[in-house]
Amino acid sequence: MQEVLSMTTILLRRDTSANWVSINPVLLSGEIGIDLTSDCIKIGDGVTAWNSLTYMDSTDPENVITVAESGGQFVSIKDALDSITDNGPSKRYTIQVAPGIYTEDNPIQAKEYVNLSSIGDLQTTRIVAANPNEDLIIMTNFFTLEGFTF
Repeated sequence: MQEVLSMTTILLRRDTSANWVSINPVLLSGEIGIDLTSDCIKIGDGVTAWNSLTYMDSTDPENVITVAESGGQFVSIKDALDSITDNGPSKRYTIQVAPGIYTEDNPIQAKEYVNLSSIGDLQTTRIVAANPNEDLIIMTNFFTLEGFTF
């Protein structure tokens, strides 16, 4: 007797570039829209129309900041975040952090539309709080964090 598995199908909102631009809908907060022409996605915030959202995979190279113990634009994650003053739905940033142990003057204030990402893995990129009695990072909406040990 063969076992039958039940499957659930999840469909995401999708259309051609021309239709997205023409209709210009507001996606619900967290709703994913797929542009079938470019094979790119946008994620809604519940207020911004499609034409004003940026594609999730389209961070402009000038909006990539590097943090490294040597050879980066910054040696501190907090300083890199503090340097960002014009972030928003149409101007996203990625902060790439090289392997190392970063002792940070905390709390670190996260910023909207910023992705803080480790270039290394969980064993090679760590953030340590200089002030053990304070929060390490104060989170905010539309901030992503990946690949770190705390």
